[in-house]
Amino acid sequence: MRRQRFPELKVPVMITLALIILGSASLLWLNPFHGSTAPAGSTLSSATTIKIVPPLVQQGGQIQISGAGFFPGEPVDLQVSTTSATNSSLLDLIHTQASFQGTIKVASVILPDNLYSGIYSVIGTGQISRHRATNVLYVHAKQPWITVSSSTVKPGTNLGFILGGFAPGEHVQVSIEPATSLPNGQSQDPTKLSPATLLASVPTNRVGNSIWTEVKLPLLKPGGYNLVTKGISTGKKLTWEITVQPLTPVVELSPWSGPPGSKVELNARGFAPNETVDVFVDQGTQPSLKLTADQYGNFWGAGPVHVPYNVNSGTLTLRAVGEASGVSYSADFKVQPPKPWLELTQYWGMPGTPVGFSGGGWAADEEITFHVGSASGPEVAAGQTDDYGWLQFSGTGSVPSDATGTVTFVAVGSKSYATASATFKVVNPFADQSPNLPPTSP
Repeated sequence: MRRQRFPELKVPVMITLALIILGSASLLWLNPFHGSTAPAGSTLSSATTIKIVPPLVQQGGQIQISGAGFFPGEPVDLQVSTTSATNSSLLDLIHTQASFQGTIKVASVILPDNLYSGIYSVIGTGQISRHRATNVLYVHAKQPWITVSSSTVKPGTNLGFILGGFAPGEHVQVSIEPATSLPNGQSQDPTKLSPATLLASVPTNRVGNSIWTEVKLPLLKPGGYNLVTKGISTGKKLTWEITVQPLTPVVELSPWSGPPGSKVELNARGFAPNETVDVFVDQGTQPSLKLTADQYGNFWGAGPVHVPYNVNSGTLTLRAVGEASGVSYSADFKVQPPKPWLELTQYWGMPGTPVGFSGGGWAADEEITFHVGSASGPEVAAGQTDDYGWLQFSGTGSVPSDATGTVTFVAVGSKSYATASATFKVVNPFADQSPNLPPTSP
């Protein structure tokens, strides 16, 4: 029998075929999407994990990162999440490659200096499998630090702060102490300021940072102070310069002028939060009114304060004094002298005619009596003024039945004693006519 012979292959062709076969085998082994099992001799973890050593590291320090559960040989990105209250972003740490067993191990990762103290998530992502694993990284600051809401404050207001760089889990005492100079370098006598006061004792978390804390400042005397933070266990200490400004209240009156008896409301800002404010009228030594400022040291539409009826026209001073802070503000009310006028609903008519009254210019909120002839004459009606001295309502009087010529009505303020008058003309067409009598008999 004749054997079938294959054509002889030249050496270059044979080498090419061998390379194709080997390349195909390599692709089948490394392609993570071909089949569901890893090649013989390799292991693939059922879960993707990463581990950080040490988990707590100083800012700018070094860590080791290891992990498992990635596809064999795939690139792996290691990033850190820098999520904050305002934005979220990923910061690249290092790019590595998984082994044939799907594991990673990076012996040294140097943290960037802009990765400040805090708690972060380190994320490992396989670029082919998209397998993802996270772990927590704790970064603590090299030195103590503090951030405050403001370096310029008012007595009795809230001061917010957050601090860090202390030992994890220790308590930090925060106090305010008088300084020997202002922040601008100007010297001052600390004995004339308020004494040192402990404001709070705040705990730190696993990285030595506190949470945002707000404390209420005492009613400090104006000047330069130091906000002092001190770790109880470590003794670490940090100071921050604070300027305490004086309280400068402002009071406005509504209305700012009017007759005696006016009701005056007060609008104010700049007192200590929630303090009681005493309001004094003129030279009075006892408060005419006690008000309470809100949490911002303000009050609006408070009162009213009554302008005395016996006060002279001119300027009346209203003084508001904070009981706790001692600060005060004086506002002037312009007292308008009563200048009343009187009008009648009817100015002429027969005796007995009913007459109504209107007018203004009296003191505020006072009773007005109406008399015939003079202020001491018979009272025929009464009325009441409003807050501005206008006659709000009144009764009705009558012209005397025996009146002739003119009749004068006089209005008298019961508290201002101011008077106004108006004249009524009596018209009687029957006054000169004799009765029609029958003739007498002879």
